[in-house]
Amino acid sequence: MTPESGPILWPIIYVRGFAFSVGERDATAADPYCGFNVGSTVYRATADKERAKSFFFESPLVRLASEHGYQVVYRDGLEIVDPEWTSGAEGEKRAEEGIDLASIVIHRFYDAGSNLRGSGKSSSIGDYAPGGHPKCPTYGHPNCSTLATVI
Repeated sequence: MTPESGPILWPIIYVRGFAFSVGERDATAADPYCGFNVGSTVYRATADKERAKSFFFESPLVRLASEHGYQVVYRDGLEIVDPEWTSGAEGEKRAEEGIDLASIVIHRFYDAGSNLRGSGKSSSIGDYAPGGHPKCPTYGHPNCSTLATVI
């Protein structure tokens, strides 16, 4: 989009906040959206303790797609960080096309700690983001994320 046609949309990187146990990491790794597609259908805290009040709240991921035209970046069964994303003729085409500005990239760092796609062992945030990205203002700090390199 251009400023003349509406607001400029920027890629969004979703990072799953917490999955403690191996079972939670496995469930997160098995979900293509890492749980970001989960919404709610009821108010849980109401004055009437006997019955929950109906209220449909779509997840932020669903609302970004339905209200703003965002798309999750999965193509041909691959995610953007898969080595196959840029290999072969199809990969070269994907790399040349790039991603739309209205893209959602789900950083799947729990996959490595799941039994399904990794070792089943948890890691520290420093293991997931060692050293940071040179353009990050806190470059070198152990909590500086390397997610900017995904795009």
